[in-house]
Amino acid sequence: SIGRTFEEVIQKACRMVNPALDGLDGEDSNLIEFSDDADLESQLKIPTDTRLFAVQLALEKGWTVDRVHDLTKIDRWFLSKLKNIAEMRKALKSVGGLEGLTLTNGRERFKTVKMAGFSDRQIARYLGMSTSLEGESSVRERRKALRVVPVVKQIDTLAAEFPAQTNYLYVTYSGDTDDIAPQDPSTHLTPSYRSSLAEKSRLESPLEFKKRARAYSTTEQTET
Repeated sequence: SIGRTFEEVIQKACRMVNPALDGLDGEDSNLIEFSDDADLESQLKIPTDTRLFAVQLALEKGWTVDRVHDLTKIDRWFLSKLKNIAEMRKALKSVGGLEGLTLTNGRERFKTVKMAGFSDRQIARYLGMSTSLEGESSVRERRKALRVVPVVKQIDTLAAEFPAQTNYLYVTYSGDTDDIAPQDPSTHLTPSYRSSLAEKSRLESPLEFKKRARAYSTTEQTET
């Protein structure tokens, strides 16, 4: 995944790898089962495909970065970023709903949360709102009303040596302006591609398909 903060990148990555996840969660991921702290410690010591969520669970439980580092040997810089996610999760759960989040400095607080990679559905769940589309939509509407919207950024593949023309783009909340100007949607597809789409839709007719197949078969037999 691509972003401008580590928190944003790791949360995006979790959503892409597992669509069932709203972001990086420990307890709410339902991927970690443990009976006591000793059991959780053993899961932190052994590298597995779910250890990241065990690390997050430990940080959500209030374990220090140093304690988790001693068990996992993961660099403290990365652990401190995961700790930020855990602390923001805790703050969202205790803020008192959507109104509490936006009551004071709403735009700044909302943007801080989005810059850390939290999805609207994830925020709705932490705020105790409906886990259906209704809760997510309410968060989205309030976010847009506060003018907290993403921008399109371009990856500089030439390291600023020359102006980059490649369209390696990503969306992030860590910015105020787009790197490229919006285009008319009708110009997004090249003429040749638009023509191929039109041709494809025409060939979806069974009669047209049979006609083309018969012509192709006849041509093959003639050439043979």
